[in-house]
Amino acid sequence: MPQKLTFRPVEEDDCELIFNWANDPFTRENSFNTESINWDEHIIWFANKLRTDNCLFYIFFYNEKAVGQVRIDISNDEGVINFSVDRQFRRHGYGTTMLEILPDIVEGVRPGTRLTGTVKADNQASIKAFERAGYKILRTTKENESKTITFQYSI
Repeated sequence: MPQKLTFRPVEEDDCELIFNWANDPFTRENSFNTESINWDEHIIWFANKLRTDNCLFYIFFYNEKAVGQVRIDISNDEGVINFSVDRQFRRHGYGTTMLEILPDIVEGVRPGTRLTGTVKADNQASIKAFERAGYKILRTTKENESKTITFQYSI
């Protein structure tokens, strides 16, 4: 299990880092949209995420090195989690730790938000991270020809 992680909100200067993480082959493979992300479209998307009050977006650090990101898109008191871990920090429990820390972060900023995260049923790394972080299976469905599992964190 990793040592204590720190975090901060994503900033404008993080645009390229988030782009690179999003276009990582493993990340694309496990995303619902597996196509590579276009830089110009990413810049617009990123600016919109930073401007909206309905998105919480954080970068997590271990020993001052960025290890991953968590984004929570909020609608009707439900926060939908999207997270990824930098390639060099995978398989060390960082995803689990980020997901463990997340409920306290969100409760401090948007009290009462219910956290959910949906993953492909064959994405074992994310499934294990959600399970180890204490999230429970809410439902399984079929989405875009893929079986999915939705997790929920209950306080």
